Amino acid sequence: MEQHLVEYCKANAPLGSGEVVTRITQQFPDVRIEAWDCLDYCDICCRRPCVLVDERNCVSADTPDALWTLVESHLLG
Repeated sequence: MEQHLVEYCKANAPLGSGEVVTRITQQFPDVRIEAWDCLDYCDICCRRPCVLVDERNCVSADTPDALWTLVESHLLG
C-alpha cells in the first residue's frame, strides 16, 4: 500500500484545512502531512477549505466536514 501525502497551505488552516489535517493524523497516522506557506492554488485557497492529496489532487469543499468526506474517500480509495 502506498503512503499517501496530504499537503496544505498554512493560510488555509483557519478556513478548515487545519481541522481536516488534525482528523487525518488521528485516523490515518501513516499519512504524511506537509504544511506550506503557499501551494499555488490561491484562487481556491482564499475562499474555501482545501488540501492537496498525493501531489496531484486539489480537493476543496464548502465546509471542513465536506472536505473531510472527500479526503477520506481519496485515502480509502
